[in-house]
Amino acid sequence: MSKTYAANILILDKTYQIACNSEEEPMLHEAAKYLTEQMRNIRDKGSVIGLDRVAVMAGLNISYELLKLRKLEHERNEVAKRLTDMNRSVTQLLKKTPIAQNEQVD
Repeated sequence: MSKTYAANILILDKTYQIACNSEEEPMLHEAAKYLTEQMRNIRDKGSVIGLDRVAVMAGLNISYELLKLRKLEHERNEVAKRLTDMNRSVTQLLKKTPIAQNEQVD
């Protein structure tokens, strides 16, 4: 188990000390970079004024993306389950169906 320490994370040109371990730090830097990109996009559009509002909008946008991805993953899992069930049914039917010895399958 890794020891926890304070990592310096840069978000929108400001450094924050975040408690993490060595395994978490690379992903935290990646997350901070993504958050910074989202905040810059919102700030540069000029439609939102104030760093706190920019941060809230970026957080909302990122949360929305996450929920969309979760929904897509759930739908993919449902389709995969249905395909597995269909495959199982077809396999069972094929086991029950005799194939004539002279019949050729292309």
